[in-house]
Amino acid sequence: MDLVRNVCPSEKTVEASLKKLIKDKKGWPLVITGHSLGGGSSCLMYVHIKTMIFKGEFPDVKMLCYAFAPPPTFYPVEKLKPEHSNDIFVFVNDNDIVPRAGAYDLVNIILLMRKADTLNPDITLKQMFIHSKYKEYIKNTTSVRKAAHAVKEN
Repeated sequence: MDLVRNVCPSEKTVEASLKKLIKDKKGWPLVITGHSLGGGSSCLMYVHIKTMIFKGEFPDVKMLCYAFAPPPTFYPVEKLKPEHSNDIFVFVNDNDIVPRAGAYDLVNIILLMRKADTLNPDITLKQMFIHSKYKEYIKNTTSVRKAAHAVKEN
């Protein structure tokens, strides 16, 4: 969790403030939330707070994490401890690519865009091509990764 330390250099101050808040608001749940990159950060912060800051000090505090359209944060998700994953709720819109795209998928999306560049200099046609291909892949596959393989074959 060095990322948290780099993003928040005054971790001790944040830790002290968080512990004071928990003591002052006894019985209240701690809810961490975020959208997109903030959603991924909220998942990481949830695990960090639960394991590194609380360290079993506040067993009665209910912690929840609501992440909206976060990028892939844990892989494989099965390796996340059940006591963490049971209280992390992720919401993803049907056609949102960010939560489904890992580095491998982004490379393949770039390949799709390059193929669109060879079609016609008209930007509208390129956008229509990319959008129609993307919608087709989402409709016919369960993952962006499978869609990326289909792009390579076309």
